[in-house]
Amino acid sequence: MAKLKYEKTSAYLEIKNWDRFQMKRDDMPWIKDYVDKEADPDYGSLTMLQRYLFDGLCRLRGRLQKRICNDPEYIARALCVKGVEHKYVGCAIAVLIMCGFLIPSNEQLDFAEQSRVEEKRAEESRERLAAASALETKAKTKTSPIECEFNPFTYESEIVSKSGRVFNPVEVKRILQFHLSSGDPFWKSRIHSVGNLRSNIDTMDGQVPSDWIPPVPQPLKTRCVAAPTCPLCRGTGTKRVPNPSGEGFISVPCDCPKREEVLINHVWVERTKECT
Repeated sequence: MAKLKYEKTSAYLEIKNWDRFQMKRDDMPWIKDYVDKEADPDYGSLTMLQRYLFDGLCRLRGRLQKRICNDPEYIARALCVKGVEHKYVGCAIAVLIMCGFLIPSNEQLDFAEQSRVEEKRAEESRERLAAASALETKAKTKTSPIECEFNPFTYESEIVSKSGRVFNPVEVKRILQFHLSSGDPFWKSRIHSVGNLRSNIDTMDGQVPSDWIPPVPQPLKTRCVAAPTCPLCRGTGTKRVPNPSGEGFISVPCDCPKREEVLINHVWVERTKECT
C-alpha cells in the first residue's frame, strides 16, 4: 500500500459502524470486538501499526463516548505511543480513512449521543430539584426529633408492603420489636426509613416466630429540665439569691417553666408537656 500523507479535512473522526455494533451506554468499561476480524480482506491489508492504531482508536472511542479529535499528536498521546513513533500516526490515520475504517466528521456527537447527553442532563436536573424540594419540605415540617426522623423504636403506623400486604400498626410494632430486641444487628442497621421498612417488612415478618410474645414494655425514663434561655438559672433549674442571714448567696429552685424530657433510644427527647 502506497504511503499517504496526512491532511486534516475534518475536526473529528468516527469509527465505521460504531453505533451499529457497540452498546449505547456511557458506563461500559469494555467494547465489543470480532474474533474473525483478521479474515476481513480490508483489515488484512493493513500493517501491524495501522491495525493497532485502529484497535486503539476503538478503545479510545469507547472510553470517550464521543467522536475522536482529528489530531495525530492528541491521538498518539491518548494511546500512549512512544515519542519516536508519533511521526507514523498521521500516515496511519490517512490509510484508515482511505480504507473506510475511519469516517471524517465535523460533529463531536451524533444525534443519538446528543439525545443521551441531553436526557442525562435533564435527569440530573430533575434529581437536584427533587432533592432540593425534599430538603425544603423537611425543613418546613420539622418540629421535633420524633416527627422529623424515622425512629423504629417508636414507629406505630400501617405499612403496605411491596407485595401489597397490609400490616396494621400492631403487626408493624410486633415485627420491629422482635428484630430490634434480638441480638442480631442485621436489621438494626438497615431499617432507617419508612420506605426501607416497606421494602423489607415481608422478609422481616417471615423471620418472626409465630409463638413469639413481645416483652413487657418498661416505663419510659423522664426528667424535668429548665429552659436554657432563663436568665436566672440558665437551664440549671436553680438560681442564686442573697442569703437571708446576710452572708453571701444560696441556691434555690428557679421559678421558670420546666419541660419534660423522655429518654428514647439513649437520647433525651423533649415533650410538649410541662412538668413541675
